[in-house]
Amino acid sequence: MKTYHERTEDVLLKIEKKKRNRRLVRSGVAATLVLALVLVLFVPYSTMPPSVRQHKQSPYYGIIQKINAARYE
Repeated sequence: MKTYHERTEDVLLKIEKKKRNRRLVRSGVAATLVLALVLVLFVPYSTMPPSVRQHKQSPYYGIIQKINAARYE
């Protein structure tokens, strides 16, 4: 049979484990949010217009090039 002090120590250890688990979960969530923010803000996105080479044989190739360039300015 456990004494009063042993039971108290067990309860305090359980409380400490819960606090540690909460800290780990919170830090994991915070790290995930920071990573998502970094990816959204600092990943370079392509600023080059897409290639229109497949339309090279078209009589409207010049117009397609101009429209394509104007859309990405």
